[in-house]
Amino acid sequence: MGEDKGLLHFKNEAWAKLAYKKISAFDLQTVLSIDPGQFQKYNSVFLAQQLIPDQPGLNLAGPLRGIMSVHSRFPGEDMVVLACDLPNMQPEALEELLTQYRKNEGYEAIAFSFGGQIEPLCSIYTAKGLAKTLALHKKKASMRQSMMHVLETIRTKYIVPSERWRPFFKNMNKNMNSVSDLGELNDK
Repeated sequence: MGEDKGLLHFKNEAWAKLAYKKISAFDLQTVLSIDPGQFQKYNSVFLAQQLIPDQPGLNLAGPLRGIMSVHSRFPGEDMVVLACDLPNMQPEALEELLTQYRKNEGYEAIAFSFGGQIEPLCSIYTAKGLAKTLALHKKKASMRQSMMHVLETIRTKYIVPSERWRPFFKNMNKNMNSVSDLGELNDK
């Protein structure tokens, strides 16, 4: 795409800032996982203590590397993950995710499943599940490094969006990967 997705704008705000605000609205400690090369750009939008650069020592890639970098910084904390390229995600969906997390303590992850699609980057991962995943990756460096694989290897509760906002879920979790995906959403 040539641009950093987190710094693209929706409703006159950077996507990363929208995601940050949605999580922090639940009074949760909120940080942003970034590639180390992005620090300067993101530090112009966020405070340095809100940014967690990927750890170079982790032999991981993609979102898994970022999530594990945050886990390494806060190893005892469960984690709500919201990718910045889900600018349509509604607070009600996150509230449902948190409600299910509180009701289903025995699980190591809570993830949405709707219409045959699973959303691993709008999910909750427990410290226990992340520690298990990190240990598996340290043992077997050749393991798949996808978040879908993580959900398959830890005890995951899949939830279907509540009826009251299910008709909108397809649009709420539309992952944006290019300018053409933005369509009418981008009111830069």
